[in-house]
Amino acid sequence: MLRPLRGLSMTEGNSARHSLKAKTMQDLSYLEALMGEPVGEEGYRDIWGLASAVEGRLSDLSLQTVGKARGLADGLGAYVRFLLAGAPDEETAQTLIAHGADYVYLAPGQADAETLAAFLRERKPEIVLLDDSITNRALAARVAQALDASLVTEAEDVRADPIDRALLVTRPIYEGIASQVIACLAKPQIVTVRAGAFPLPYPDRSRTGSIEQLSASWQPDAVQYEPAPEVASPPALTTARIVVSAGRGMEDAEGFALVQQLAARLGAAIAGDRGALDMGWIGPEQQVGALGVIVTPALYIACGIEGTTEHYLGMEGARAVIALCRESDAPLLKAADWGIIGSPKEIVRALVEAMG
Repeated sequence: MLRPLRGLSMTEGNSARHSLKAKTMQDLSYLEALMGEPVGEEGYRDIWGLASAVEGRLSDLSLQTVGKARGLADGLGAYVRFLLAGAPDEETAQTLIAHGADYVYLAPGQADAETLAAFLRERKPEIVLLDDSITNRALAARVAQALDASLVTEAEDVRADPIDRALLVTRPIYEGIASQVIACLAKPQIVTVRAGAFPLPYPDRSRTGSIEQLSASWQPDAVQYEPAPEVASPPALTTARIVVSAGRGMEDAEGFALVQQLAARLGAAIAGDRGALDMGWIGPEQQVGALGVIVTPALYIACGIEGTTEHYLGMEGARAVIALCRESDAPLLKAADWGIIGSPKEIVRALVEAMG
């Protein structure tokens, strides 16, 4: 409510009215922000993302990223715009919209850093989110350098300050033992998001959005996508209800084969710790840990994993944990709901035989 300007000289009254006008303009700017309109003289606006479609499907990480973008956009009063690369189609674009995107731009092929930087320079995004893969980290670094932008990789949490609209990004340090929070000051603010850092959003099929064919010259897609044969495959690690994970305690390739058999009988995803990765049993995308994949299954079965802090931080969200350890003082036993002491290889062998 505006109060009368009583007891003021003419000069003071003019000054007060000027302040009220400035305050009113500030309030209008805030309303513009809520409506997703350009804010400030810089003109940086909206949240952009990059996703790739393979065989007409999107990865869980891409859907987690668009879900996080939606949450940030709701707090900042912005739109969510996604470039859909790879082999995009309207059905895949509708999936992005159902998970939170407002605008989807079909961009067949894979954008190189120079082309993507030029595209973003013209559109001036406030925030850019990408999946945290080796390819995207290199792409994000080159784009950020070209745009003099802020860049944070391996984000496990992203928040936005509603006052100055700066991102506060949490990422792991010291091999996942600790975390640091980085404030992004330069725009655009570019962030790569780690797998499993955010929940998979629930699709709202009633959402509507805009789908446009991008009129830009991207690089030809270097990857030839061919239909995969119809074979049974384990569930995705980040969304699996049960995860069976192996460590050095499984001793050898025969021991890991037993872990694979146990996972197949349980319909579980297969994972491991850094030891399993070093043994060549799993790939980097299957390594559970603060520096690998973060999982939140209903049941996590650790076979022959002693349990470093780095590994624990990747599976602490599991609802129930069973640890098969050789030693009674293994660190992971302290975090487990049930523990079995003995030879992990022989324990898993007995479980597989018992299950037929």
